[in-house]
Amino acid sequence: MSGSGSEDLEERLAQAVERAVDRLAPREAAPAAKPRRNWNAYSAVIASLVGLLALVVSAYTAYVQGEQLRLQDEQLRVQRSAETEQQRVQDEQLRAQRSAQTEQLSEQRQQLRAQVWPYLQIWTSDVNMGTAKVGMYVTNHGTGPARVRAVRVTVGGVPVKTWADVEQAAGFTGKVTLGHASINGVVLPPGKDYVIMIPSDDEPSRVKLKELILREKHGVAMTICYCSILDECWVAPRASGAQGDKPGPPDSCPIPPGERFED
Repeated sequence: MSGSGSEDLEERLAQAVERAVDRLAPREAAPAAKPRRNWNAYSAVIASLVGLLALVVSAYTAYVQGEQLRLQDEQLRVQRSAETEQQRVQDEQLRAQRSAQTEQLSEQRQQLRAQVWPYLQIWTSDVNMGTAKVGMYVTNHGTGPARVRAVRVTVGGVPVKTWADVEQAAGFTGKVTLGHASINGVVLPPGKDYVIMIPSDDEPSRVKLKELILREKHGVAMTICYCSILDECWVAPRASGAQGDKPGPPDSCPIPPGERFED
């Protein structure tokens, strides 16, 4: 090999090594850039803090409002409880007042009933004694007037309508007559005797009436329905026992309309 060829080869090899070394050698670092602030991150943090603060404020506001509502409910409950208790006391006072008034009215009514209580008694006399003659009478032994509402007269147990029917059924004829008085609808004052029927002023009439009232022949009987001025009603003659003393309403008269005396 010639000398020039050898030098060219060495030169090329040197250039190749130089290029390889250049490639392998580290590059000089570029100068560092000046750091910059990240404003977006700051904005995100601030926004998060603002949101958290708003959440805390909202929660506190809700808590305060809840406490206010609870206090208002408690006050309303206490107020309603007080009103209920007050109403209960007022109702109790009203009931006590009404009870006292009812009791007072009841006592007043009992006193009034005692003052106006009538008691009729039907009775007969078969002798002339004092002011009473032979006959049938009714006397008010009560303390108040008696209003006669209905009368039934029977002869021999059969209802009759008029005094003429009584005379006919009892056999009064000719001069043997019967004196009588109407009792239907009259008001009998207390302590007075009321003449129902008496004989004429002759012995035959007295004998005939004695037979009638003593029930030796035929027999006459009378039933009277009467009331007080308070519309408490009884029947004479009264039944025995407490039932006879118990008053009834005006429509409690046991005399049927078809059997009522008309005179």
